[in-house]
Amino acid sequence: MTPARLALAFFLGAILGRAAEPPGYYDRALGLSGGPLKAALHEIIKGHVVTPYAQLHPPMARLHEDPANPANVLLVYSRDSVPKGTDFTAWNREHGWPRSRGNSDQLGPDDSDMHYIFPCYGATNTARGNLYYDVSDRTDPGFRSPGHALAPLTTLDPDSWEPAPGDRGLLARALFYIATRYDGDEPFTTDMELVSYVPGGAQMGNLNTLLRWHAEEPVTAAERRRNDLIHSDFQRNRNPFIDHPEWVAMIWGEPGVGSTGPRPLARVDATIASASELPRYPGEFKVTLAQSAPAGGVRIQFQLTGTTAAAIDYSLSGSGVSFNNGLPGGSVLIPAGAGSATISVLPFADSLTEAAETVTLLLVPDVGYTVVPNSSQRATVTITDLPQLPAAWRFDAGAPYANPLPADSGSALMRFDAWGGSITSFSGASGDALALVGSAGNGSSLLISFSMAGLRDLSLAFQTRGTATGFTSGTWAWSVDGAVFTPVPGVDTASTSSGFVARAVNFSSITTLNNASNVTLRYTLSGATGTAANARIDDLVVTAQPIAVEPDIAPQIVSQLGVADGVVGGSVSLFVNAFARPAPSYQWFKDGSTVPGGTGATLSIPLATASDAGVYTVVVTNARGRATSAPIPLTLRPSVSRLINVASRGAVGAGDAVLIAGFVIGGTQNKSVLVRGAGPALAPFGVADRLADPILEIYQDSVRIAENDDWPAADAATHTAAGAFSFPVGSKDAALVRTLAPGAYTVLVRTASTGPAATGVALVEVFELEPATSPTTETRLVNLSTRAFVGAGQNILIPGVVIGPPAQNSVNSTRLVLIRAVGPGLAEFGVGNALARPRLTVLRSDRSIAAENTGWQGTANREAMVAAAARVGAFPLSATNADSALLLPLNATSYTIQVSGADGGTGVALVEVYEVP
Repeated sequence: MTPARLALAFFLGAILGRAAEPPGYYDRALGLSGGPLKAALHEIIKGHVVTPYAQLHPPMARLHEDPANPANVLLVYSRDSVPKGTDFTAWNREHGWPRSRGNSDQLGPDDSDMHYIFPCYGATNTARGNLYYDVSDRTDPGFRSPGHALAPLTTLDPDSWEPAPGDRGLLARALFYIATRYDGDEPFTTDMELVSYVPGGAQMGNLNTLLRWHAEEPVTAAERRRNDLIHSDFQRNRNPFIDHPEWVAMIWGEPGVGSTGPRPLARVDATIASASELPRYPGEFKVTLAQSAPAGGVRIQFQLTGTTAAAIDYSLSGSGVSFNNGLPGGSVLIPAGAGSATISVLPFADSLTEAAETVTLLLVPDVGYTVVPNSSQRATVTITDLPQLPAAWRFDAGAPYANPLPADSGSALMRFDAWGGSITSFSGASGDALALVGSAGNGSSLLISFSMAGLRDLSLAFQTRGTATGFTSGTWAWSVDGAVFTPVPGVDTASTSSGFVARAVNFSSITTLNNASNVTLRYTLSGATGTAANARIDDLVVTAQPIAVEPDIAPQIVSQLGVADGVVGGSVSLFVNAFARPAPSYQWFKDGSTVPGGTGATLSIPLATASDAGVYTVVVTNARGRATSAPIPLTLRPSVSRLINVASRGAVGAGDAVLIAGFVIGGTQNKSVLVRGAGPALAPFGVADRLADPILEIYQDSVRIAENDDWPAADAATHTAAGAFSFPVGSKDAALVRTLAPGAYTVLVRTASTGPAATGVALVEVFELEPATSPTTETRLVNLSTRAFVGAGQNILIPGVVIGPPAQNSVNSTRLVLIRAVGPGLAEFGVGNALARPRLTVLRSDRSIAAENTGWQGTANREAMVAAAARVGAFPLSATNADSALLLPLNATSYTIQVSGADGGTGVALVEVYEVP
């Protein structure tokens, strides 16, 4: 199934049917995605009422009752209907997630959880064993078809079991439930996770295959009934992925296209969680795979968030690391045979004193590996500026210690390069202590470096103890260049005591250290007589006092962006780093004219259009003077994506109550399109009140140029090539393939029936055919619209659009679009019963909200929206009407647009989607 058809299946399934969940049941999960959504659902569904495993026969007989023969049950894998009986003689209990993969103790609530236990022939159950679910490898010598004679449509290979069609979607959703329900926080349970490689321990797979099966086999009425019964009559909890199928993609992502074979589990940790400007040292992320990378390696994608700005406050480096400032994010390559890779985070030293900032790296699921949405998906490094004293080490992490070892708090660094003995950890004054061991360390040193900029009166304190044969001398020296050291006279902090004693060193009399940007302290130990001698050091703290306020300084631009480029519809940031005292003000200019709102060190353009290209400068001003940046040219590239498909579902009535859609072909050349009016073909998507016999008409101006009643089966291949779902041969659905000249067109779907069959739900679709040779060609769909009645509840107006073609690995694959929901604005065109207050919502394919608006006047980019409407030729919206609109960039994928009454009202509305150059 193509991505467009998968997206349409979710689109139709989400809007046409859903199990009757209790009001408020999922409230705490609404608006969440990823790990937070999974965690919220876990809290909602855990703690269910447990039925003992031995007493499962009556519930299972009821839950899996054959609708065609209530005395029978339907068996998983075989789909046979067999007598219920009174015990487990004819059939037994199959755990979709095998007991040996996380439930081997058989003591917890997971052993009898009805959401993933199914009636099954005993012999088939045994044949499946603990094989995980996947597409069987037909080339493996151990491949067998069928998996068992009693299940003729199953297959297996030595690792996995492939269920029969019709079972795959329900089994996938059962496993998504288990992976959410059980995370090891209850007695006799484990953290059960889905992975896309050969699973081990409490893992189950194949995640990528399960995602595909979930998409290909939508939720059925039987699943919804079973879910409702488990909740109402037995366990008092629900499978959220039956109620909300869209949540699967919001937690685990979309199925990888064309990905097969092992997909290693990836995690990220902050192995050096602190970075500093002065002394300048990097933080470090480590990305690790649960198994070695296969041939060709694995490239792991990541996004960057936090309070810092990538490429402005820090740089990324490391073998195989790439970085894209436009996202911001990048990727790291783990080579074949390797199990990990590191990413270094090096702060830029801008000589500005700022509060501590954070860099958070989030792993993004992609082809070739698996990311579980929990704490292992993200890690954070903290960046501190100068000065950051006091700096403290507690040493509680234990050996082996990193070299260099950042302070636990503050910005300072301890190095062991000059130490000649061994290093380990022993019990300390509080927690662990650093242990310097062995007479080989005699005469060698620890080094501690930090900045004293803006500080004076340095001091140091720590706890220490030793051994009888340990170090009898502990002397200190200081340096401001890291090369020449000056001893501190009369100070000896060594101890051979068996208990911890406090030591302190006062450097306040050494005025050279005051306000020094780089200070290094050297601690030298000697006098040990045994190889096991040691000096323990714990709770070491370096402190200083602030210097009085320094004089004012006129602005100086320390660094700035040289040139900038971006893509229409993307975000662009221009910046300067300036030093001044007191803090300066900023004003940005474009081509010599003031930029409204451009009054910060960074100028952000969240939705760039072609008119934003030009030459920018910024003037930095304070009471002592002003400084002007060098010119920063901004170039904007056109998007390679475009509108290729619209699908609108609405009610069709008798007479004038038709479903109306419109589209515009831009450019100078003819364009071939597929236009469809679906009614009977909506049956697989659960539409009960579908239109029985739609008629499709295409108009140019007021002239009807084409009509169809009952689609021609000869066009079936064209439907498939366009990514449309199939029409049954001989169905009463309507469709037309036409080559049209540039211009505006209207599509009407009306009924050909009379009587009760004259009304119903229809879906009108427009597909672009004959893809343009260049994605930026002017001849293509540039505007799509739908006018229809907006009802309440499930009868709101729900169009869908597809942006394409996908441009993988392209930074200019987004398309800037203007989307409008016009209600009151239709009055001037003579439309009665207009929707008074439309609410406009744009949903991604994973059902998360991309953007939402009620009342276009309140949008943050209102002026840009007005300019965009004028550029695309849209009629202006009144400043006093409650119409809604959004100007936003959309990636090359499918989206659902929802138009509803913000106050629960109903009426006619017009939805428009425009490409914005």
